[in-house]
Amino acid sequence: MLTILHASHISNTTPPQGYGGIELIVDILARHQVREGLNVKVMGVKSPGVKTEYEFIQVFKDPVKKLSLKHKFKYMLELLKEARGSDVIHLHVQWLAAIAPALKYLRIPVLLTLHADLSNDALSHLIRRFGITLIAISYTQRERMEKRGFKVYDVIYHGIEVEKYPFIKDKE
Repeated sequence: MLTILHASHISNTTPPQGYGGIELIVDILARHQVREGLNVKVMGVKSPGVKTEYEFIQVFKDPVKKLSLKHKFKYMLELLKEARGSDVIHLHVQWLAAIAPALKYLRIPVLLTLHADLSNDALSHLIRRFGITLIAISYTQRERMEKRGFKVYDVIYHGIEVEKYPFIKDKE
């Protein structure tokens, strides 16, 4: 069975308890993949007592609001440890692309969803050099990235679970 490892943000919980757009997308995608019969693991921060349909790897006890190099290194080391049992690594955090050389060495396919445009030149170089597969969240973003010389594999819009947001005809 295919094992997918998602690396979610650590500034909020996954699934989010309130704010957390990217974390919500990671949770929705992971739950969908489990329903499709895939083995799914998600790394990040989870609130105590929250149950998930997928395996959760708790990297930090609480959301990291002031990200430091120490936090980044800890997350990257955990990601490398978990990568060995995975068939695909799906990054949702751009700075994690810094470990692309190690993941390429392990011969594990890596993709990065661009929840925002790339803004770091050093990471841009690593993404090009090590061939990380990029997923855009809109055709406009894809066009901007391709104008900068990046190859975007596909566009996948952020989805929402519409049943959670019922239509209300009249304004409350």
